[in-house]
Amino acid sequence: MGYKGVMAGETRTWCWNAALALACLTAEGAAQTLGVDEPFLMSVTSCGGSGCNNPQQHQVTVAESSDGVAWHLLDGWGGVTYQGSVPDVLRRGQTLYVFTPNEVARYELDSDTWLPPAPVALDDPDTTGGFVDPSATLDEQGRIVLFYLLGIIGSDPAGCNGAPTCTKYIHSATEVPGSDGTAFVVNPGHRLAVAVGGSNPPIASDPDLLRLSDGFGVLLSRGTSTQLWRASELHGTYALSPSLPGGFLWQNGPAVASGTRFAESGEFWLYAHQFSPSHGTQVVRRAVVATLDQAVPAAAWTTVCSASDLGGGAAVELGSPGFALNVPGAVGTPLCFGDGGGTPCPCGNDGAGGEGCRNTGGTGCVLAGSGTASVVADTVVLTAAGALGTQAGLFFQGNEILGGGDGITFGDGLRCCGTQVVRLQIVFPDSGGTAASSAPLAVGGGALAGDTLCYQFWYRDPNGGGVCGAGFNLSNACSVAWTP
Repeated sequence: MGYKGVMAGETRTWCWNAALALACLTAEGAAQTLGVDEPFLMSVTSCGGSGCNNPQQHQVTVAESSDGVAWHLLDGWGGVTYQGSVPDVLRRGQTLYVFTPNEVARYELDSDTWLPPAPVALDDPDTTGGFVDPSATLDEQGRIVLFYLLGIIGSDPAGCNGAPTCTKYIHSATEVPGSDGTAFVVNPGHRLAVAVGGSNPPIASDPDLLRLSDGFGVLLSRGTSTQLWRASELHGTYALSPSLPGGFLWQNGPAVASGTRFAESGEFWLYAHQFSPSHGTQVVRRAVVATLDQAVPAAAWTTVCSASDLGGGAAVELGSPGFALNVPGAVGTPLCFGDGGGTPCPCGNDGAGGEGCRNTGGTGCVLAGSGTASVVADTVVLTAAGALGTQAGLFFQGNEILGGGDGITFGDGLRCCGTQVVRLQIVFPDSGGTAASSAPLAVGGGALAGDTLCYQFWYRDPNGGGVCGAGFNLSNACSVAWTP
């Protein structure tokens, strides 16, 4: 906490991390194939020797994993790191972003170019000390959103700095279109107001944002304890989770947590750092839990990454893990599900949570968007999973969400999008029932900046005439708000 980051005019040093026993060099940017191949990514700090309580002794690296358990450095990274603390990693489209206090480093996957850390500007006069502990996510328009704590020059931003009590605020800021993660507009107000000192823990730091089934959550570090704060809207006012005493998800355990929720299983993967007696140093641990409505038991945590896994010495500390999925990035808001929560499916053929109505394959079709909702970039890709393999399907667009947002019965499913319907692209799902759009959606659908449009996937289901006899079905819908 408290690392000031790069300032204007500074030259950055790139290191083959001394903690990982390699060498250093200076560069303005480098063409380098990192081989970002695995489905899970983790940014992490490392520190060897004394002084690891000083964030300016920390260096940042990025690892990947095929299963969330066994981690290794990005292939081709070779230990390349740079000075920084409390990193968070995010993929959007073909760019990998690593945020640290006051700056962002980027890797362009298309050109295999790693760009040095660049300053991040916030349009807020109160940020004279910069921002620390950033947590990055994408909003429904594909813009990067940061949650952060204000920095304090020369002091620990997480504590009261000599005062017996104080209040710490977690803020949010939204990316300026076209800035590629280097400029943000601060959202009005604050997201969390946290009492520090007195009968409360003496620090509050390291917010990590995650999506819940019914809104959003923030994991907040209170030293070796972690609280869960919740809100129904991304930029809403967050309150302590009422299902947890004091909002504590765990106490006297791992610190500086990050995590994600998997929509299909409902599971949460949580990562945090903790001293390991068996390793004799600080390592990264993981817990897999089915709910955040009850405290995470100590037995749920297992060690998944130490410095030796990343090519470092046995005594090197790892800390502040940031976790991300290696996918282009979700865009749009999924809605109008055939899971029984809204309009009933035509013949009682409800799908599981978040799906369209059940088809003869036994599942409902799920539609999701990825890319960036910019009419200029026009990179949004619609992906439908759980349709019928090799049966024709159609991505289409409407100006209105039907049935008050719940859809109307149509064939064996629910039609969610209507009014000025545009047929965008006919596709044939693969043998597993997955189809993706390849045509430019903004051009094909005539989208303009400021438009919010509804997208859905229609597909044939001729097996026995379909579940309800119509021979065709539909996915859920996805609403996309287009920006310039």
